[in-house]
Amino acid sequence: MKNLLITLTALISSVGFLAGQDRPQAAPLPQIDVLHYEISAEITPENGFLKGETKVRFSVPQDVLTLPFELNNRLSIIDIVDAEGTSYSTSFDGVESQRVAVRGENPFRAGAEKTLTFRFEGALERQEYAFIDTPRAEKAVIHQDGALLLTEGRWFPSYRLQLDAATADVKIKVPLGFSVVAPGVLQPTEISGVTEVFTWKSAAPVTRIPVVVSRFFRQEVEQAPVPTTLFVGEQQSQQDLKPLLTEINQVLDFLSKEYGGFPFEHLNIAAAGNVSLPSAGAAGLVLLEDSVLSAKMMPVVDLARRFAVQWWGYSAKPKEVYDAWMQDGFATYAA
Repeated sequence: MKNLLITLTALISSVGFLAGQDRPQAAPLPQIDVLHYEISAEITPENGFLKGETKVRFSVPQDVLTLPFELNNRLSIIDIVDAEGTSYSTSFDGVESQRVAVRGENPFRAGAEKTLTFRFEGALERQEYAFIDTPRAEKAVIHQDGALLLTEGRWFPSYRLQLDAATADVKIKVPLGFSVVAPGVLQPTEISGVTEVFTWKSAAPVTRIPVVVSRFFRQEVEQAPVPTTLFVGEQQSQQDLKPLLTEINQVLDFLSKEYGGFPFEHLNIAAAGNVSLPSAGAAGLVLLEDSVLSAKMMPVVDLARRFAVQWWGYSAKPKEVYDAWMQDGFATYAA
């Protein structure tokens, strides 16, 4: 705890210096406060297709005519209705096509709490690369070996998710043989014919909701300072992962001693594939690329930074988009 106070004092001093420099004006007040996401989706790896439904429960702090949600521009909204069955219209931002303005017949009134249900679908096929070994940069992609749906890929309708934390239920249907990893706690799976449904519940508010689909092998990590589960593909399952797991345990032990116990009840670590990730995962979930899992020389500092984000990015959250840089800054310092 003493080290935590010293760290905060040093970094606050740096922030005070930066505050004196030019910075954008404070962001406008949020138009809604999202309380909960209930996301259901069916993923078909064979043709890269996603069909989903998202219920967004939110409160309205001030009167507003339209609500700006975000959705991947390769996905189409089928309809939007509220709990009474009233339909809402949409229009896309001409400059940023991933912004969707939602409007009803009447304004959204201050003090109200509403639930909107979005039905959407679309193809998120993998882009063709010239070199098969090139790490891919897609943020939302479905392919024959699974899927990687990152928050940055806006794979479901959301509102300021990385700043407006909300609880979430994620329910994903996939063909038998595939598994799904998402933030939260895994509930009992349901098998229906040739498909299986995976449900993950986040009781604590989250700011990122990534989903990884693959033919995972699941392994409980022994002697970890926090209950930890590793999800890897067939290739990684045949490797000697003991050096990696030993390093992860040492990193978690160091961070826990320096900055307090792990901020979540359980840690899941999932292989993300041959990709270049823009973020390290979500609350209680760390994503690792093939380059990390298969590295001959363990990238210790980079590994530590990814896990430090659990303390400095997902437990302590930025207030405004202009403060988001502090997440990586604190995590890098901690590593």
